[in-house]
Amino acid sequence: MAAYVLKNCHFKLGAADTLTTYVRSLTLNVMDDAPESTAMVVTGNVSRTRLPDGIEDWNFDVEMNQDPVEVDAKLWAARGTSTAIEIGPEGATPAAATPVHTGNAILTGFNPVGGAVGDPAIVSAHFEGNGTLARTTS
Repeated sequence: MAAYVLKNCHFKLGAADTLTTYVRSLTLNVMDDAPESTAMVVTGNVSRTRLPDGIEDWNFDVEMNQDPVEVDAKLWAARGTSTAIEIGPEGATPAAATPVHTGNAILTGFNPVGGAVGDPAIVSAHFEGNGTLARTTS
């Protein structure tokens, strides 16, 4: 499977709270620090050098259709705690073409109320990774 259309993104918050049917968009960001190690030189041009294997980090943003019972209540309960999460681009079954990512994350912000007259009620939430993000393909 090369390119595909994202239309069944899996999102699970906590042990049993699957919020997949509410997801409008989800972006998972994975970063690896490359600390600078540039040394001074006497003459000539200096190019920056970096060290591999810096600190890993990850976070994600999710936008969902608001539902007071299924979305708002579960996000509210996740505030201030490290919560297990599960994210997959195409359902919950891991495969080589559709890996599932799991880890623990902390909800650092969300908007329980927002929008204009006549617009659908939408909630956006931001989570920061807390520990390792695992990638499962089988």
